[in-house]
Amino acid sequence: LENYYQEADLYVQSSIEECLPLALFKAMSMGLPIVTTNANGCTEAIENDKTGYVCNSRNSHMLLKAILDAMNNPEKSRMMGLEAKKVFNEKFCLEKNFEKVVQQLNLNDL
Repeated sequence: LENYYQEADLYVQSSIEECLPLALFKAMSMGLPIVTTNANGCTEAIENDKTGYVCNSRNSHMLLKAILDAMNNPEKSRMMGLEAKKVFNEKFCLEKNFEKVVQQLNLNDL
């Protein structure tokens, strides 16, 4: 999948229901411009018009408009992709969260 992310110009996550999707994190970590829906999890990662485009779930017209906006505004989309990468590195990457996960699992007591 790595090659697909590297070749992509845009990542679209058109979910109806999610629980913080790993594929979205991968797109963020690669600095891709992102179009997603307001499904749970997606909005935890993407802030509309700052780190990507967020559309209402099940609204194909809104999704199409966001995709077209992303394609027609490549510089804005690129900047949002870079901001998403920054947010990923600050909040979601394993290196930032490993100790918290270990503490939650009480693996330090083993």
